Amino acid sequence: MKIIEEGIKLREMEDWEEKLVCAKCKATLLVTEDDLYFRPERAEGRDGPYDIEKLTFRCPHCKRDNDVMGDERLRDVYIPKKQAFFQKEEGREEKKYDRMILTTDLALTINGSEIVLINRAKPPFQDELVLPGGHFESSDKSLSGACAREALEEISLKIDPDRLKLLAILDDPNRDPREGRRISAVFHLDLIGYEFLKDLFPASDAKKIHIKKIDSLKQNEIGFDHWKVIEELMKK
Repeated sequence: MKIIEEGIKLREMEDWEEKLVCAKCKATLLVTEDDLYFRPERAEGRDGPYDIEKLTFRCPHCKRDNDVMGDERLRDVYIPKKQAFFQKEEGREEKKYDRMILTTDLALTINGSEIVLINRAKPPFQDELVLPGGHFESSDKSLSGACAREALEEISLKIDPDRLKLLAILDDPNRDPREGRRISAVFHLDLIGYEFLKDLFPASDAKKIHIKKIDSLKQNEIGFDHWKVIEELMKK
């Protein structure tokens, strides 16, 4: 996303881009299709509440989520490029998926009472606290290996995959607003002592690293559905 300056003329492009104004801080932004994502929301209908997804971009200045689904021209350009499609069923729109995407997340705890979290560097859930993690890649030999690789990429921590223990599977169909259905295998590792902290450094999708007391966290602080993992750890 680039900020529009006085005198810059928007150039013709094959891919969609548009000059849009943030509803909160009034910043004028050049938004491309890569800046857009689907944000789940609960709506009221004649037959009661139902789930919808709004096409959204987030302002980099004030962090306001701006809905752009009202732009019919944008709807025609953007939605057909996405893997998810919508089907009318019993008076409501239901999201369908044409592929599954495997991901992994790491619940890295310290002395059983603290946890390592990151601020996400990009949407969805930009700047919110989440577990470090990412996508399973074809070069990964196992899900635990993918989790160890992501830990190295995002928080610069080298982990032996054999030390990771499966903690949870996150598979709610609406857990991630992006295209496809993402199913996450969450692995747990508890480290004793703080010596390893000196080696931690945020990279890739991680903007900042936080060490938080597990019992001090609140649900509204946590992005994605990672609160379910926090709840599981609180039981230990």
